Amino acid sequence: MTITNRHTLSAIGAGALALAMAPQTTSAIPITGSISFNGNVTPFVSATGTGAVAANYSQAASLVFGQTFVSAGADGSFASVPENSQVSMYSPLLINPPQLPSPSSTPLWITAIGGFSFTLTTLSEDVLVSPYNTLTLRGTGVISDGNPLDSDTGTWVATFTTAQSAGGVTFSWNSSSESTATSNVQEVSSSLMLLGAGLISLGGFGFLRKNDRMA
Repeated sequence: MTITNRHTLSAIGAGALALAMAPQTTSAIPITGSISFNGNVTPFVSATGTGAVAANYSQAASLVFGQTFVSAGADGSFASVPENSQVSMYSPLLINPPQLPSPSSTPLWITAIGGFSFTLTTLSEDVLVSPYNTLTLRGTGVISDGNPLDSDTGTWVATFTTAQSAGGVTFSWNSSSESTATSNVQEVSSSLMLLGAGLISLGGFGFLRKNDRMA
């Protein structure tokens, strides 16, 4: 074998080995489990989230979220997010009809601890029923932990309620977000390993053909 051939096979082997080892550092870590939030909300008559407060959800064009907290029971990837830690919510969220945050890449929510976020891709609203003191929104989207490789699909369901008291009307809400995707770690790893093996085979086949021609 000539020095050139040895260098060629060495380069191919090194590249294939790098591909085979790559899944150990680039594989996605699937986001699993669910997380719930609760807090207060204000329904506004205008789409700007300012001005007159709506008497009920049927009169509202937008929702402005107040302080929002993580509820008990977060599990899976979200288990490390403490109960009662804060959550940033997009406001004003348009309803009647519901509309996605603008621009569409804007997350609906972001946890202060853990850096988890949820970006809506669809948003729908259950039919309001008299006396219009309850509203339910349902959405699908992408859950992320800050690493694009880990992003998974998920669902968001939120229920908005009304409480009447001597002090007036209080609007509150709670929601649950859940990951719906399956892990793609094995698929990514297998693909890269197969590609690495293919490069080794291709390099060996080319070397043998060259030797046959020189014989």
